[in-house]
Amino acid sequence: MIRNFNAQDIPSFPNIKIVSYAKNRKDSKDYLLIERKPFVTCFVTINDTYGIFVKQYRPIIGKTTLEIPMGKIEDFDSSPSEGMKRELQEEINLSTEEKYILVKNPHTYSTRKIFLDKIAIIAESPSYLSPGFSTSQQYPFMIRLHINDFEEKLGEDMLFSEEEDLEVIFLPLESQLTEELDGLSKYYMIMFLYDLLRNKK
Repeated sequence: MIRNFNAQDIPSFPNIKIVSYAKNRKDSKDYLLIERKPFVTCFVTINDTYGIFVKQYRPIIGKTTLEIPMGKIEDFDSSPSEGMKRELQEEINLSTEEKYILVKNPHTYSTRKIFLDKIAIIAESPSYLSPGFSTSQQYPFMIRLHINDFEEKLGEDMLFSEEEDLEVIFLPLESQLTEELDGLSKYYMIMFLYDLLRNKK
């Protein structure tokens, strides 16, 4: 159900405001301002061959999207890096500190750890995602996992999330995948493929 925003809704949405800006004395324009917490985005790859993505239903657009792991930096996170570690643990059961990813057997529902042979975390420069209407800054991270014989170690088990509304999948990193990804995820996918191509030259 969709309904119009009214005056009674204002106490429930104190982060929505209107900013008036005048370029000169004659012209003034109102802008809708949405104050949001900064958030982290995590592009996670395995052996530079697969990417880890999440599927979830987005009520705003009424569709299920395929995205990279991401989430708000909470007040209790001491830094964007801590927010990144927490989101990866919550969304895809990846522990960057203990260096493992948790997988589940679809038949018995038992879980086990697949340990990483190597992990590289690159923090990109933060930026404003939608400076036209939101104060929120994104903190991008590139997480490159290396697991020898990953497909063999995974077997029939599957990646999963602690969050019930998320489905975790891993897909080959191919240019065709950009057609399935949404928004930021598509951007990071293209940048990753570009970097791989550039480094091979």
